Order: sequence, then C-alpha cells, then structure tokens
Amino acid sequence: MPAKIVISIPEELKEEADKLEIEIRRVVEECLRRAIAAKKKEVLAEAIKQFVEATNGLPVEEWVETIKRFRKSIDHRYLSNPKA
Repeated sequence: MPAKIVISIPEELKEEADKLEIEIRRVVEECLRRAIAAKKKEVLAEAIKQFVEATNGLPVEEWVETIKRFRKSIDHRYLSNPKA
C-alpha cells in the first residue's frame, strides 16, 4: 500500500519541473531508493568491519563451524522470497 509524504520545495523549482515535464514523484522515489541502497551498503560494510575486527586470529576450523551454524539459522523462506 502506498504511503503519502508531504514535502515543501521552493515554488520556482516546482514551476521549472512542471515546465520541463519532470515527474517529481518519480524523482523523489528514485532518490529515496538510491539513498536506502547506499545506507544498506554502509551499514553492511560497518558490520563486516566489526565482524572482521572481532574475529581477528580466528582459526579456519572455527570460521567453517561459524558459517555452518549461520547457514542453519537462516530463514530460507525469506531468502527465497525477499519481499515476504
């Protein structure tokens, strides 16, 4: 279900967008999608950095065991249908 947001922009921007037939809703939606993707990458990169720092010196056998436990704990229904 779509959510509504209300923003205020300078009138001259609105007029210019109208003249140029720019669909503001599409521009805002695309910018928001890009911002969300960038933030997710940033959060993931930080989590990976912290994980690597926390596991510094971990023997290979423990890495393998940790990955196996992680794979078993994943909800595979979510991975097969990420929109669920």
